[in-house]
Amino acid sequence: MRGACLVVVLLAASAVARADAWVFPDEDDPKLARGEVHAEWWNRPHDVPRFKLAYRRVWAASLDGPDLPFDVAEIDFYPVSRFVRLGITGEFGWGGGNYGLWYFLTGASLGLQWPMRVTPFLEGRFVAGIIGGSFMGQSAVSWFYEGGIDTGVEIYYARRFYVSAAIGWAHPVYGGVDVAQLNENQIIVRKDFATDSVSIKVGLGL
Repeated sequence: MRGACLVVVLLAASAVARADAWVFPDEDDPKLARGEVHAEWWNRPHDVPRFKLAYRRVWAASLDGPDLPFDVAEIDFYPVSRFVRLGITGEFGWGGGNYGLWYFLTGASLGLQWPMRVTPFLEGRFVAGIIGGSFMGQSAVSWFYEGGIDTGVEIYYARRFYVSAAIGWAHPVYGGVDVAQLNENQIIVRKDFATDSVSIKVGLGL
């Protein structure tokens, strides 16, 4: 009889031990963690750029002299911004000079970035639109396009707000009148004006 009771007690203890083996003490206690969870390298939790207002300085070929500097107001929107970023941009530039040159452009950029408090980036851009000015007392408008590469950093200073600085290369091209031919031969000749330029950009964003 005692042997039978002993067998029953041992079987019950064995069943309880097997049941306890399936209990995880941290299932109901959020203070207990099973291990660290690491974010994927392409999905950093840090804020990423979405909007930016910026000033750009770039040089374009002049109609009748050295390259003409343009002061450019620019707005950028990034509908895709993580490790890869895709931007939509609009620009208004003022060059002035002898012909009061200005341009309005829109386009896109595509690049890479590493999201962190100091976010480095590299992107290519292409914009196109119109350039205008006055010639011989009359207003004129022509086509304009520009491609380039920018590299720089975005530094977060308060929550989502950041400052941005970049330097790069730009290749502006536009159609205009060959002023030298006009002055020499009194005939109007259309000509494409192009140059390679350093591009400097600073801005604020969130």
